[in-house]
Amino acid sequence: MNIIELEDNVRAWVQRVLPGKPVGFAYTDFNRPKSSYVLLNLYTQVPLGTEGREYSPQPDRMVRVTTSSARKVHISVQVFYAGSVQFADQLTESLRQISNQEHFSQLGLGFTKTTDIKKVPVVINKKWEERAVFDIEFFARSEYFEDVETIESVELNSTTYPNP
Repeated sequence: MNIIELEDNVRAWVQRVLPGKPVGFAYTDFNRPKSSYVLLNLYTQVPLGTEGREYSPQPDRMVRVTTSSARKVHISVQVFYAGSVQFADQLTESLRQISNQEHFSQLGLGFTKTTDIKKVPVVINKKWEERAVFDIEFFARSEYFEDVETIESVELNSTTYPNP
């Protein structure tokens, strides 16, 4: 799973749990709505161990190389406007549901934990606004496929010399 797929899957989960709430990413041109919304930020990816490779012969002198890797991913979730703590609570509680954990697992994401929800009001346009913040930790699994052409044959020409 690449970064864009990971972000799309997390955004889709938020939209399923909080239908109708706009969801954006902190580092994009997300237009700030005038009602409750969720802002996401994928802020760290830590590789875990080494990559694994498998080789599978294919027709026509090709080999399919499958490279897999695991990493720990942290996502910051901020919910703005009235009701932000309740909406944040809905999101964290949904992560404890088996159906959501199974859904993420099928996508190659393993939910591990969330941090506590913090109520952190913020001044925006000279007014205090309610904001709730928490982080999510996932283990992510990725697989990349590449078809590589192999060498059909090798011709060796050599000369042998007697041992002295």
